[in-house]
Amino acid sequence: MRKSVDQKGDTIIEVLLAMVVVGLTLGIGFNLARNAQQTGQVARERSEALSLAESQLELLKSNLNGQPTAIATLGYDDSTPYCILSGDQKVADAADTASKCYEIDTIAGGNGTGFYRLQMDYDATDQSFRSSVSWDVPNSREPAVVELRYRTYE
Repeated sequence: MRKSVDQKGDTIIEVLLAMVVVGLTLGIGFNLARNAQQTGQVARERSEALSLAESQLELLKSNLNGQPTAIATLGYDDSTPYCILSGDQKVADAADTASKCYEIDTIAGGNGTGFYRLQMDYDATDQSFRSSVSWDVPNSREPAVVELRYRTYE
């Protein structure tokens, strides 16, 4: 069959090629958007964990009131991990899963999507406190951890 010279339209190959180009463009765009969303989520989680670790150290500093000798009086020199909930209320064992330190839900208004584990401990050799916050990260075997140190001076 003979094709006339003024016949217009695209061949099936041209249409398929255009669909492949559009599909690849959309796929790449979707992956970029998903990676940006995951990066933002990781940054939010790390920021929240850092805020929790800082709040633990701020509660500690306010309880010590500039007097490092108050460490033993308040019971903060214990080798068992603990956390400070509010004021000078110390929870004895932060590693206990029933502890209020173990799962702090702070993301999305407390709907159960973001659990952080708080832990404070004291290193008597260099007279420093370590405030660490850990949380589970999707697709990772190890939890993410943020640690801050506060050193007391006499």
